[in-house]
Amino acid sequence: MVLTLKKFCEETGFPRKMVKQLANAGTLPHWRRGRTYLFDREKTLATLTMLQAQPLSVSEPISHLPRQRRSNVIALPGSRTQQLKELRKQKAALPAGTGKAAARK
Repeated sequence: MVLTLKKFCEETGFPRKMVKQLANAGTLPHWRRGRTYLFDREKTLATLTMLQAQPLSVSEPISHLPRQRRSNVIALPGSRTQQLKELRKQKAALPAGTGKAAARK
């Protein structure tokens, strides 16, 4: 029986985020139709029960964690990012006709 991610998680009780991460990592058998994840109920349950029986290994790299987005970067005072922000503010505050283009004329 083929189920969507939502139906599969409702029937089995597994968290959506975990199932989706395991599918993206290639651990769970699944199909994608656009943005929809499709799972064969029996194959996926067999794989999940097998994964639950395995002991966790600390030496394995954690590749399933989400990547940080650039918007989460905090500019510390005195950092290069903060200096660039200040320069952009100063440049925006300059009157028109100043700068490199005006110096060339």
